[in-house]
Amino acid sequence: MKINIEIDVSPAEAREFFGLPNVQSLQERMVNQFAERLEASAEQRDEFIRSMFETAIEPWQVFGKMFGASTSSGSSPKSE
Repeated sequence: MKINIEIDVSPAEAREFFGLPNVQSLQERMVNQFAERLEASAEQRDEFIRSMFETAIEPWQVFGKMFGASTSSGSSPKSE
Protein backbone atom coordinates (compact mmCIF):
# COMPACT_ATOMS: atom_id res chain seq x y z
CA MET A 1 0.00 0.00 0.00
CA LYS A 2 1.28 3.42 -0.88
CA ILE A 3 -0.13 6.66 0.49
CA ASN A 4 0.94 10.08 -0.77
CA ILE A 5 0.13 13.25 1.13
CA GLU A 6 0.79 16.61 -0.48
CA ILE A 7 0.75 19.73 1.67
CA ASP A 8 0.73 23.11 -0.02
CA VAL A 9 1.82 25.80 2.45
CA SER A 10 3.88 28.95 2.26
CA PRO A 11 7.25 29.15 4.04
CA ALA A 12 5.66 31.45 6.64
CA GLU A 13 2.85 28.95 7.30
CA ALA A 14 5.32 26.06 7.65
CA ARG A 15 7.51 28.11 9.99
CA GLU A 16 4.48 28.95 12.16
CA PHE A 17 3.27 25.34 12.17
CA PHE A 18 6.64 24.04 13.40
CA GLY A 19 6.95 26.84 15.95
CA LEU A 20 10.02 28.41 14.37
CA PRO A 21 10.61 32.13 14.90
CA ASN A 22 9.92 34.65 12.18
CA VAL A 23 13.35 36.12 11.43
CA GLN A 24 12.42 38.00 8.27
CA SER A 25 13.03 41.47 9.76
CA LEU A 26 16.38 40.35 11.20
CA GLN A 27 17.35 38.87 7.85
CA GLU A 28 16.42 42.07 6.02
CA ARG A 29 18.50 44.19 8.42
CA MET A 30 21.50 41.87 8.05
CA VAL A 31 21.26 41.89 4.26
CA ASN A 32 20.99 45.70 4.22
CA GLN A 33 24.01 46.09 6.53
CA PHE A 34 25.93 43.61 4.43
CA ALA A 35 25.11 45.49 1.21
CA GLU A 36 26.09 48.82 2.78
CA ARG A 37 29.45 47.45 3.88
CA LEU A 38 30.17 46.02 0.45
CA GLU A 39 29.26 49.31 -1.23
CA ALA A 40 31.35 51.34 1.24
CA SER A 41 34.74 50.04 0.19
CA ALA A 42 36.00 48.36 -2.95
CA GLU A 43 38.87 46.86 -0.93
CA GLN A 44 36.44 45.24 1.53
CA ARG A 45 34.33 43.99 -1.36
CA ASP A 46 37.31 42.39 -3.05
CA GLU A 47 38.47 40.80 0.21
CA PHE A 48 34.98 39.45 0.89
CA ILE A 49 34.64 37.95 -2.58
CA ARG A 50 38.09 36.39 -2.30
CA SER A 51 37.25 34.85 1.10
CA MET A 52 33.92 33.54 -0.18
CA PHE A 53 35.57 31.76 -3.09
CA GLU A 54 38.27 30.32 -0.85
CA THR A 55 35.64 29.10 1.60
CA ALA A 56 33.47 27.65 -1.17
CA ILE A 57 36.35 25.84 -2.86
CA GLU A 58 37.88 24.35 0.30
CA PRO A 59 35.33 21.50 0.79
CA TRP A 60 35.78 20.46 -2.84
CA GLN A 61 39.55 20.38 -2.40
CA VAL A 62 39.17 18.16 0.67
CA PHE A 63 36.80 15.89 -1.26
CA GLY A 64 39.26 15.72 -4.14
CA LYS A 65 42.08 14.74 -1.79
CA MET A 66 39.95 12.04 -0.16
CA PHE A 67 38.82 10.73 -3.54
CA GLY A 68 42.37 10.74 -4.85
CA ALA A 69 43.63 8.95 -1.75
CA SER A 70 40.91 6.31 -1.99
CA THR A 71 41.57 5.63 -5.67
CA SER A 72 45.35 5.55 -5.31
CA SER A 73 45.33 3.31 -2.24
CA GLY A 74 43.06 0.74 -3.87
CA SER A 75 44.28 -2.10 -6.02
CA SER A 76 44.98 -0.95 -9.51
CA PRO A 77 45.75 -3.23 -12.43
CA LYS A 78 49.43 -3.35 -13.27
CA SER A 79 50.55 -3.69 -16.83
CA GLU A 80 53.58 -5.93 -17.22
